[in-house]
Amino acid sequence: MKREGLVILVGFSLLAGCDNAADFGEIAPLVAGGEGNASVVVELADQFCVRGMAEESAFGTALSRSGWTFRRTQRGDPSNSLSLEVWESDGVTIIRSPHFDQGFRVCSLGVSREFAPDLSETAMELTRLTSVVPHDQGWDWRPSLNQRAKIDVSQGAIDDPEGIMIFVENYDVGLSGLGL
Repeated sequence: MKREGLVILVGFSLLAGCDNAADFGEIAPLVAGGEGNASVVVELADQFCVRGMAEESAFGTALSRSGWTFRRTQRGDPSNSLSLEVWESDGVTIIRSPHFDQGFRVCSLGVSREFAPDLSETAMELTRLTSVVPHDQGWDWRPSLNQRAKIDVSQGAIDDPEGIMIFVENYDVGLSGLGL
């Protein structure tokens, strides 16, 4: 009986990872001045840094379906697991680890001051996304059965102290993280 439950759980885990890419869609543009941009910024972070990091191929799908034009300005070095990729669009920068070694990866979404929403509005949108009340180090939740994510948001983006930055850590938890 325990084996049957494990097979069902493994199947569900695989489906949970696949569903994320199917949900990628077009994301509205940001509005200069930042007002009303919190939901768009959190949607960008979710699509690119949470669901877009669930599996190696998901990020490219997230980019192509977003409706945004991002250009890669820095390519990660496959021989260096600490190297990062940088993708840029108008007012938004994504910095991400292209490597999926040992089930851990990072992704940051920076928004320039021209488009940066209010930090407290962004925090409210992150709470809505995660359905988790943040603690002193941000939000810690399970976006899917086999994925754990930690998110933090702060004032100051890349080279812009008046922008904002959302930092996401992703972990594959696999079956060992489920307590089996």
